[in-house]
Amino acid sequence: MGKIILSEFISLDGIAQNPSWAVPYWGEDIAAVKLDELIEAEALLLGKNTFDMFALAWPGKSDADGYADRINAMPKYVVTSHRNPLSWNGVGVLADPDEIRNLKEKTKGNLLVIGSLSLVHLLLEEKLADEVRIFLYPLLVKEGRKLFESLESDFELVSQQSFQSGVVELRYKVK
Repeated sequence: MGKIILSEFISLDGIAQNPSWAVPYWGEDIAAVKLDELIEAEALLLGKNTFDMFALAWPGKSDADGYADRINAMPKYVVTSHRNPLSWNGVGVLADPDEIRNLKEKTKGNLLVIGSLSLVHLLLEEKLADEVRIFLYPLLVKEGRKLFESLESDFELVSQQSFQSGVVELRYKVK
């Protein structure tokens, strides 16, 4: 059985929506961790809005580090109630928690969730997430959706890592 890994950028005040505020803090050290995370994943699991943004940004791109090549080549699963065809190679559609559960059972590696706040909430509510990786940014954003809006979950700290820019990665096992 695979593991569902949630990887999120979050401000000190809990905002995770539209993390364009993270760009000034980006560095080679964070890029290396994010690349490793992507390489370790068997597939991406995305919400429809995040998928749509990625499908506009990534196809046809390439980079020296291999991030773009990996994200374009790997399987992607979109959780949505719309069964319209989705444009990007290697895309499957999942409609509900049971389909996510079935995918998790037949997957050997990690299913990586990036962004996709509504999906994150669903996965935590349905007890499908195994690990949360929070990249905590040292700023207050004040407006936007919070990562943990009205959710109840218990977490166990597995590891922590500081980056040169002041960002801290916190890895938690979901209990």
